Amino acid sequence: MQGQANDPGRTGTKLRCLGLLLLLCWQPGGLRAAASPQPTEQPSSAPPHEVYHTQTAKSYRDTGRAFLHEGKYDQAITNLTRAIHLHPTDAWAYQCRAIARGNKSDFDGAIADFRTALRISPDYANAYYNCGWFFQYQKHDLRVAIADYSEAIRLEPTNVVTIVARARAYEEQMNFDLAIADFASAIQIAPTNADTFIDRARAYLAQTNFDLALADFNTANQLQPNNPEWLIERACAYCDHQDAAKALADYAAAMQLNPTNDWTTFQCESFALKMTNYPAAEIFYTQGTQSNPTNPFFWSALGEIHERMTNYDAAIADFTNCIQLSPTNAEYYANRASAQRSAAKSFAKSGEQKKTPGYLEHALADWRQAAALDAHRLCGLGSFECHQGNYEAGIEDFTHYLQTYPTNLMALDLRAFAYEVAAQNDARRGDLAAQRDALANALADWNRLVAMNSAASNCFVCFRGDFYARNQQYDRALGEYHQVLAQEPGNYQALISLGWFQATCPDPAFRNGSEALANILKACDADKPRDGNGLAALAAAYAETGDFTQAVQFQKLAIEGITFEGFEGSTAGGITEMTDRLNLYKQRKPCRRPVGVLLFE
Repeated sequence: MQGQANDPGRTGTKLRCLGLLLLLCWQPGGLRAAASPQPTEQPSSAPPHEVYHTQTAKSYRDTGRAFLHEGKYDQAITNLTRAIHLHPTDAWAYQCRAIARGNKSDFDGAIADFRTALRISPDYANAYYNCGWFFQYQKHDLRVAIADYSEAIRLEPTNVVTIVARARAYEEQMNFDLAIADFASAIQIAPTNADTFIDRARAYLAQTNFDLALADFNTANQLQPNNPEWLIERACAYCDHQDAAKALADYAAAMQLNPTNDWTTFQCESFALKMTNYPAAEIFYTQGTQSNPTNPFFWSALGEIHERMTNYDAAIADFTNCIQLSPTNAEYYANRASAQRSAAKSFAKSGEQKKTPGYLEHALADWRQAAALDAHRLCGLGSFECHQGNYEAGIEDFTHYLQTYPTNLMALDLRAFAYEVAAQNDARRGDLAAQRDALANALADWNRLVAMNSAASNCFVCFRGDFYARNQQYDRALGEYHQVLAQEPGNYQALISLGWFQATCPDPAFRNGSEALANILKACDADKPRDGNGLAALAAAYAETGDFTQAVQFQKLAIEGITFEGFEGSTAGGITEMTDRLNLYKQRKPCRRPVGVLLFE
């Protein structure tokens, strides 16, 4: 509320604290320390814990205020209701009850009381502010919130808190010009309030106006030096502006000011992901390990940078330091396993296969340790097992995880793919009974995923269609894609999957290159496909239409996408399959294998 209630997303203020905070600044003349057009009165001497049955409206109100101050909202509402019954034109009693109701999450009741207070006292600026606050943060009706804030500003044109509140509502409405204008008015009234400069800097950044945002960040830091949160925000702005040196300086200063704060370390870690200047980041985190050698965060961030720089042995050493400092943290074992697997892939690619098994053995041991410490890591262990070709163990890991978390979509998705690849291996060995069982299990998992009615259900219907297509049930596959498109004509996955199917189906009755291309282009711009799957689908469709120049171009882009450093889909089998398609297109031949690549191939 006025002078106290801020955007919960900015300050973490909880609504349950609202009554206490308001009462600390309440005066008999109104809810703010400043005078308000309400009748004045002397403080009550009534005992705060005693509820009288025959007392005046003022006594009930004072008792209700006392209960509100203590956080006893039910008792507060009871006494304030009695006060209102005895004195139905007491605007302040309605205001107090509104606060109590708000703290009980009765937002409609709170707003009704604020509106009643305004009917009694139309010039009650604080009630307009409070109504605006509830409409913005609880009812999520920005139009009404802005109207209430505007009326409060009309009544008190120099109240900075209300002006800033309206600016934030405009900002949430994506009306940044009006937000900036309000922030500017607030700054003119209170030019030494650093928070308002930070607010305006955020609005400028939303408009990608880096120079003006930077000027406001600098002013705020001059007014209130050494605020680590603001340093982090300015560092993020520098990151977006690709000024690595200044970003590093701000991150280093923030960490020095607040080295153990989780938010600060999280933001510094995100810097490692955002910046492409890995040598500069390496220096920064190395300095962190030297100044804070017992803080595993710096070692973990340095390990990630080293892995991105393909210095895998250094990354492994960094994650080992993390494990020594925090031996029960599953994440550090998983990180070291990732670095070891990356090292193995690198050696295999360079022809040094003799070094590969050792790294893979250590990676498996680390995944098992991570899973032993945290059951959620069983999915990672199962994926690793499958990528190494041990599908039986991988399926067992996914199944073990699903026994505890039976509705986890990712685990079911991974197990469905694992069953299907296992079925292909069974077919190669001639074990047709095992193949049938594995395919039945895969389909059962797809059915479960579809039946869960999650936000991704249509996507899973498409994946089930892909499963049918890969297993020569073409009518069923087509039915799945059309089912989704009937409900959602622009569904990205359905258009891509249908395009794949129409471009690559081995049965010519289901192939149609021009329709395939049209469907894929409905899903994504040819100049900016969403992902590698979209690129590969475009390549297949162009090949089916006979445009092999375009097919080769998009297939090369797809391969570049899946081999990007750190992309989990870049399995050896997946890259081989993509390269085989590229060679077909170079030979001016279309592909006749439907619907992309299986996850673990």
